[in-house]
Amino acid sequence: MKINVVGTSGSGKSTLAKQFADALNAPCVLLDQLFWRANWQGTPDDEFFVALEKALAASSEGWVLDGNFDRTRHIKWRDVDMVVWIDYPFWRVFSQALTRAVKRIISKEELWPDTGNR
Repeated sequence: MKINVVGTSGSGKSTLAKQFADALNAPCVLLDQLFWRANWQGTPDDEFFVALEKALAASSEGWVLDGNFDRTRHIKWRDVDMVVWIDYPFWRVFSQALTRAVKRIISKEELWPDTGNR
């Protein structure tokens, strides 16, 4: 099964995508991890699209993809079986995003470590 989890930033896309991936024993591909470089520098589209193609091609059996990035729709939805749209109320998403940000500030957690997907 090939699933794309989409929704507002802070809505829980990554958490849900990882849970689906674990349940399906499938790889979880995080678009933010493919796109963002050190110091919040984005990856140019030509490189980003190649990295996404490579990550999705790595498992023809299935994958769970976390992220929106509308400009990647022609790649990610070409073979997708299901799109899961998380649509929580504003205050829930805001509180989740705020809590996540505070935890990351305190822990100095690296958001998207390089996993060799690029």
